[in-house]
Amino acid sequence: MLMATFGGLMGYPGINDAGVGFMQNSLTNSVWRFGLPHYPMKRRLLEQRSIEDCLAVMKASPVGSCGNYVLVDRNRAVDVELTPDSMAVLASKEGVVAHANHFTDPELKKDDRRPSEWVDTLLRHSGLETMMQERRGMLSAGTMKELLSDHDGHPGSICRHHQPGQLAPVKTIYSVICEPDAGRMHLRLGNPCQGPYQVFEFD
Repeated sequence: MLMATFGGLMGYPGINDAGVGFMQNSLTNSVWRFGLPHYPMKRRLLEQRSIEDCLAVMKASPVGSCGNYVLVDRNRAVDVELTPDSMAVLASKEGVVAHANHFTDPELKKDDRRPSEWVDTLLRHSGLETMMQERRGMLSAGTMKELLSDHDGHPGSICRHHQPGQLAPVKTIYSVICEPDAGRMHLRLGNPCQGPYQVFEFD
């Protein structure tokens, strides 16, 4: 498997040699309880051979908090909004899956705490989804590098930069683009607009 993680974390986004992979976003609702951290589950996701296998792992994982997962295998992509109490599986829209830091499932969004804190999550989601749909059939690693460097809506843009004087500094710290079929991961530490990506591949 190829995984873009931080020191000490056993599970984070990546791909495996079966063409299965996932990306993630943080989500927040009113439920936070004693339960399984997401990191062991993330590691298990990268040991699976299909989206169906990943969904079975998620259903069996009593997580203590919320999280979002974009899952892919060689046949399709889905989005999963996971809470300690439920799981919503959302199909792609015309072949495109985009997500930010808010719930999109009609039921789960009723208890969403994030949009009131991060208003830009709505703009980042709609902006990326629109740009991907406009380029449907032409999406590539190069195209995604361009989209992830977008500054529309600055300072709350997809590519977000530190703003001096912010009480709670928020910025893009790294960017990952995966090509599961090719067994290839593109990684950029820091803002994607500021330099080249490193490429990692299976032997």
